[in-house]
Amino acid sequence: MQKLYRSKLDTWLALVLGFAMIMSTVAAVSAIAAGGWQYAWAAAITIFFGIFILWILRGTFYILDGKILTVRSGPFKWRVPIDEITGITPTHNPLSSPALSLDRLRIEYGNGRSIMISPENKDEFIADIEAAK
Repeated sequence: MQKLYRSKLDTWLALVLGFAMIMSTVAAVSAIAAGGWQYAWAAAITIFFGIFILWILRGTFYILDGKILTVRSGPFKWRVPIDEITGITPTHNPLSSPALSLDRLRIEYGNGRSIMISPENKDEFIADIEAAK
């Protein structure tokens, strides 16, 4: 059975990304209003940036399906075999990862590989992973 876990979203990150989207929209509208083909390119780039941010915000989640954990973040996708998971530890590591919060879990798997995620309910997520092993 497939189970979906949404990423926890930190307020500060939502504010920063929201501000970036607003500024992208303002820049796009300003560029379009200024006219000229070079401004159209600037508008297209800023619109793309805004859409990309929305994609990351809406598209960051984790799916436990049988013996596979699928991690999605916008256009990025990782598949982690449950049988290869060697450890799950809480962390607040700020390195880039498919997580919308600094309240994260570091999942170690395979030959020294790891990924950090931030499911809304960490305890339920860990229990479901343990049950799937």
